[in-house]
Amino acid sequence: MKKAIVLLSGGLDSATCLYWAKSKKYKTFALLFDYGQRHKRELRSARSLCEISRTPFQIIHFTLPWGGGSLINKEESLPKCRSPRQMAGKEIPSTYVPA
Repeated sequence: MKKAIVLLSGGLDSATCLYWAKSKKYKTFALLFDYGQRHKRELRSARSLCEISRTPFQIIHFTLPWGGGSLINKEESLPKCRSPRQMAGKEIPSTYVPA
């Protein structure tokens, strides 16, 4: 049986990758990343996807050496209620996490 390692964030794109691999009869294994994000919802979603799809997983814990945006730094406020114009701007949002 073919094997696939899926980098699973808990979002739509990585969930699609997981189920695509399963539909192609790959034996799947998921890697979940805990980089110190403020909310753990994405990790909970990724775990749920693994349980539902019967995919074993491992959580990799690490700290980004260069810090990160407001998703990591609890001292920064999270942006709320941004307009479509603000979201389309050229400024990198504080929620962006490098790498």
